[in-house]
Amino acid sequence: MACVQCGYALPSDAAFCPTCHRPSDAHASVPTDARAADGTASAAPSVQGVPVPPLGRSPWEASHGPAAPARVVRPIQGLTLAVTVTLGLWCVTALFGEVVAVTRVIVIGSVLDGKDVPQGALDANDELYALSWLVGFLAQAVAGVVFVVWLFRARANAKAMSTLRHRYAKLWLVFGWILPVVSLFVPKGVVDDIWLASQGEPVTVRARRPALVRVWWMAWLCSTIVPWTLERVFFREDDLEDLRAAALVEVAATAAGLAAAVLAVLVVRRVTVFQELRRTGPAAGPRAA
Repeated sequence: MACVQCGYALPSDAAFCPTCHRPSDAHASVPTDARAADGTASAAPSVQGVPVPPLGRSPWEASHGPAAPARVVRPIQGLTLAVTVTLGLWCVTALFGEVVAVTRVIVIGSVLDGKDVPQGALDANDELYALSWLVGFLAQAVAGVVFVVWLFRARANAKAMSTLRHRYAKLWLVFGWILPVVSLFVPKGVVDDIWLASQGEPVTVRARRPALVRVWWMAWLCSTIVPWTLERVFFREDDLEDLRAAALVEVAATAAGLAAAVLAVLVVRRVTVFQELRRTGPAAGPRAA
């Protein structure tokens, strides 16, 4: 058993942490000693046979200030449902874009083969292609914002459940997705830490990473970074062959994106199950809300 404030390892029968004077989980429902405005303890009598902490500031409070209230584990099912719905809507737009991209490959192939393709068909495909991109972009933006909000809630819950420090600061939940280079590994590391802490596992460099998160991240990279790189390095927009190749890459990238969306929902739901079991379980105590 560890202290919820400072992480000090406590004996099973401990009433208070000897380092920060916070009641242990076993006696969290017992009122603590009344403290003055300066943080020192008053000489309160024992309560129901449980001794109060010693008078004066504890060593932990002397260096860190008065102990803060225990963090609350908040419900997360609503945000999980929001992530599922927004990713589902994006999948619908992605399927529409997939059909348009396949049609684009066929139309450009017909032109390259010398077949007579009406100009109206070409113009209609261009318009549908632009529309599918716009709708898909908007749906992906909404789903991305909701997913990041879910990450903030899940990380806060994970930190309330575990005294172990996460490898990445809170700001990386946003900047980890948009900054070059770090966007290749930081978001996965954030989700790894949330997953492990939600299970009560140690968050360390050598901790075994969940396979589901690894597969999800590989699918995400295949749907974003890889096609973005190929289209900008190898393809030119003024060449029909390159336009068809770019459309083929987009077809493959969209398929990978659909897989990534499904895997993301599975990751979110698994983490939600971990946290809800610990939040509502018999050992949740007063930290659950």
